[in-house]
Amino acid sequence: MPSPAKYRGPEGQEWTGRGTAPKWLNDLLVDGKTREDFLIDQNRAASGSAAAE
Repeated sequence: MPSPAKYRGPEGQEWTGRGTAPKWLNDLLVDGKTREDFLIDQNRAASGSAAAE
């Protein structure tokens, strides 16, 4: 079972946070962004799916 995505880029790219960071994220970090800027809010995603049930 694959790990869920932890980070999402501005063009919909996803990364689990495991292994080497992808080029799209490294490029954004060089431009002054932080990894936290791209964190997927796991709590909000979980509560959103629960509310829909």
